[in-house]
Amino acid sequence: MKTGNFNIEILRDGENVRVLFTGRLDSINAVKVQKMFDTLVDDGERTIIADFTEVSYISSAGLRVFIIIQKKLGPVSGEVIIYNPPEHVCNVIKVSGLDNVFTILSADQAIPEDRDGHGSRRTEVFEGISFEYRYISKEKGKLTFFGQGEKLRHSTYTREDVVEKKISDLSFGAGIAASGEEYDEYSRLFGEAMIVDGNFFFYPTVSNPVVDFILQKHGAKNNKLKFLHGFSFSGPWSYILSFDDRNAFIDLPRLKKAVFNFIKGNLLGIVFLIESKGYWGMSLKKSPVIENRTPQGETIFTPRLFPGWFDYPVEAGESNHIIVGTGIVARDSDCVDEKLKSLFPEKSDIHIHAGIFEKGYISRKVEDFEKELDRLLNGHGPKAIYHLLEKTRLKSGLMGIVELER
Repeated sequence: MKTGNFNIEILRDGENVRVLFTGRLDSINAVKVQKMFDTLVDDGERTIIADFTEVSYISSAGLRVFIIIQKKLGPVSGEVIIYNPPEHVCNVIKVSGLDNVFTILSADQAIPEDRDGHGSRRTEVFEGISFEYRYISKEKGKLTFFGQGEKLRHSTYTREDVVEKKISDLSFGAGIAASGEEYDEYSRLFGEAMIVDGNFFFYPTVSNPVVDFILQKHGAKNNKLKFLHGFSFSGPWSYILSFDDRNAFIDLPRLKKAVFNFIKGNLLGIVFLIESKGYWGMSLKKSPVIENRTPQGETIFTPRLFPGWFDYPVEAGESNHIIVGTGIVARDSDCVDEKLKSLFPEKSDIHIHAGIFEKGYISRKVEDFEKELDRLLNGHGPKAIYHLLEKTRLKSGLMGIVELER
């Protein structure tokens, strides 16, 4: 990129990206610098070396771009490192009080290869996807399921089919659920739901729905959730990993295939945080209670009835949203018994419910998984809960995996 004597050159130094600036960092070039930073962060860069060796001048407008990107990267364990600024440029940074905001390295200090101190993490590449991962425990977790999934097809659930679950008894899970005390009130609300780290989110089946939720930190451990059917799992993490593909989008079947390359089990409970590059999801538009039962011989999936029952996308949702999802995946359909097969959609071995959160970024560090999960669940509300479809596109993310007994 060149404007007069101004130039930006993007280089690769080990695990980090180095950006060599030449010329003036001022208001004239600030927009180009901002766009370059936004592209790098969208592509997954978290530690960016800003090489100032050839910078001849910097103004407050030029500095502002670096402050903006530093604020974006800080919450996700990233940063901009200013490398080898000339003395007059360094003085401007110090006079502005920003030497406490940025790490500044001189020419005799090596550009870091791994600033997080975890260079011993294990790395693998499967199916073109790069993984960094930590093996946590060989202990297996437990899967439980409840309710009668077969009643969904004809929308024949009644008051007697409601399964009550204490929120304190659920760690992770998904299903068709609602919350409330009076059946006559909550029965019209049953929709897509997920439980993530003891936090409950559901998408009520009303016009212009808004996600309702009960957070664990609000002391709601005795709250009773109402399920028509669903599943939950608990247990120690078997693995925590980060993953990305810098060359192509990843869909869920490809990610699943890659994960099973190094995990021996046949059935996994997963929790993930991903940056979407176009999401696909579906959700119920009507509560599947008997008052809404389908005509004889038809189901909610009958082509004639399907549009009235499901919000189903004709194109991908916006990219760059953070998605928090949980669910179960099987190595293949032959690995599970008939009861477990009922938990999976037809012709699929992936069942995930996910919340679509605001646009933003997540850390790429394995050790930040639980911190990032807490940051998103307790600091941001999702705009929708979907049954996530397999063609959802992503570039990168963090994932916790529990190998399940069943």
